[in-house]
Amino acid sequence: MRLSERLEAIHRDFPLDWTMRVLESLCEFDRYQASEGIERAAGSVAVAAEQAGLQDVSITPYDVTHGLKWWSFDSPRPWTPVSAMLQLRETVVSFPCDRMSLATYSAPCPSPTEFRLHWLDAECLTQESASWKAIRDSVVVLSPSVRNVREAMEWVEQAGGAGVIADPLRSRREQRGVGQQARGRIELQPGTRLFAFSVVPEELAMFERAASQGQFARVCIKIRQSGRMPLVQGVLPATHGKSGAAREILIQAHLCHPGPGANDNASGVAASLGVARMLAARGAPRDRAIRFVFGPEFVGTAAYLHDFPRNIEAAINLDMLGEDPGLTGSVLILERPPDHVASALGALAERCLELLPTTRKSYSEAVPVPEGQWCSTPFVGASDHGLFADRKFAVPAVQLSHYPDRFNHTSSDSLDKVAPSELKRSATVAATCAEVLSGLKRDDQEALARLTAFAVAREVASLCQRDPEPATPAIINPYAADQLSLLVDYVLQVGKRQLASTRAASSHQLAAWLDAWVRECPRGPGGVNTQVRGRNERAGDVGSSSHNTRAKRLRAEWVGPFNLKGLAGALPDGRSIGRGHFPRLLSLALAIDGESTRDEVVQRAAFSSRLPIALDEAHEFFDALVRAGWARE
Repeated sequence: MRLSERLEAIHRDFPLDWTMRVLESLCEFDRYQASEGIERAAGSVAVAAEQAGLQDVSITPYDVTHGLKWWSFDSPRPWTPVSAMLQLRETVVSFPCDRMSLATYSAPCPSPTEFRLHWLDAECLTQESASWKAIRDSVVVLSPSVRNVREAMEWVEQAGGAGVIADPLRSRREQRGVGQQARGRIELQPGTRLFAFSVVPEELAMFERAASQGQFARVCIKIRQSGRMPLVQGVLPATHGKSGAAREILIQAHLCHPGPGANDNASGVAASLGVARMLAARGAPRDRAIRFVFGPEFVGTAAYLHDFPRNIEAAINLDMLGEDPGLTGSVLILERPPDHVASALGALAERCLELLPTTRKSYSEAVPVPEGQWCSTPFVGASDHGLFADRKFAVPAVQLSHYPDRFNHTSSDSLDKVAPSELKRSATVAATCAEVLSGLKRDDQEALARLTAFAVAREVASLCQRDPEPATPAIINPYAADQLSLLVDYVLQVGKRQLASTRAASSHQLAAWLDAWVRECPRGPGGVNTQVRGRNERAGDVGSSSHNTRAKRLRAEWVGPFNLKGLAGALPDGRSIGRGHFPRLLSLALAIDGESTRDEVVQRAAFSSRLPIALDEAHEFFDALVRAGWARE
């Protein structure tokens, strides 16, 4: 069956009504990572998985009362909120009526207790300020001038404060139009002595007035230190192939987050179950099993990889799939596998997105008009699929998600923000990719090779038409004038490895065609030099350096999948990891191959992420890895 026909059939027959009922039921649970709520949600998912036709459905309930560890990933702490009240003259904020009012991991205050309110401005966040001593045993109301709520809460705890009241959405209300009644999520560190409440602007103003008048607030918080961390899985077994062959395609979606969490990530879980029901009903021949896994984000995947070693050939992560674009401001995003893991999966998913059925046409009806926007991006790894990218596993993984979503991590991430048609589009792509990969035939391999070649050619053409950006000293910018032609070579070499991974008879011929395409590709106004130099994976030289460590090869020494949080905890001197945001730091870690110098690693990371990376910031990060024993030279 042609890819377009398969995609159209899956889209037509997808069990959307059933999937939406599953999604709605999940919104009823507060799904903290190790809680009674997520255990109940896991039971609901297991029932739906059996209804969908999955076999060997199981729940692994991890008792994390005394903590568990999978490589550098620490288990969550048991924490189940029962009730909470924050009261002035009358009750202002209460849990579970306002489901995101109580901060995750808040400390209990089981008996109603009065606390003096203290108003705190950003300029007071120093140990020299009068507030440092004044807030002891008080509930601190954070001024809107405090931009970093997490850092402020750490300061309050160090100063001996009892609790915090804050509006964490202030900047998002200004920048993204989040409603005045949306309540933002606050997450404290496990084991903290603090409690915290999330408030809306009207409530914050009320507490500001109360604090200025020296009033007290009454607080009562009841917590059960109970709840296990569940991991749910089920499988559509292979229908033929060698007996005992354990090759699998993995589809996963994280189950955690406070309620309602409709799009993050009840939509991903429900869509995965809809995919399972769709594929079970179709009954296409499979020589690879398709396994479905649901658990807490990051740590659940770490537990799965650690405790259930399997031969995973590809993974599809579904995270935030159902956003209504008109309400949330989001776009459907395909995040491709990392460049160091050669696979045609990214090209296959892109083609599925291009072929999604549409009933709309242009005015003359000559051209079909897509139903919704989508884009394809380089690998980022900010969800569960990031663990598969580590070179120790090297599993090609894609993510389907929506971004940005102005209601993410707020009380307004509710069922009315879900667009069933958008969820169906995303699930159709996931189901089609899984079905194709689970039953690859020779014709499929040839088709995948062609898709890959065309995808690479399209990207090369885009780069050749791009105006180079000005080069900046000590910054590796893949689009700068001194790097852009190297980036073209890099994309070509990555594409050739992806072609080889298809094992298609035509892969060598298509690789030669790509070489010719790059030589002849028209150059844009920037005059990018597209002459093929045949470089290998090591992404070229970035110049010599007098820094001795930059001439040494850097080798990864961490165990298990890379874990930025685990690295912070492993640093022996308490110093910071270094500057830079998560996508850059993860790309730097994954670019370490044991054969490249620091500067070569930086260039490969910049090319694979398509992000500019400052050399001094990269070396701060490498120094942190070495100090922690997570890398050596």
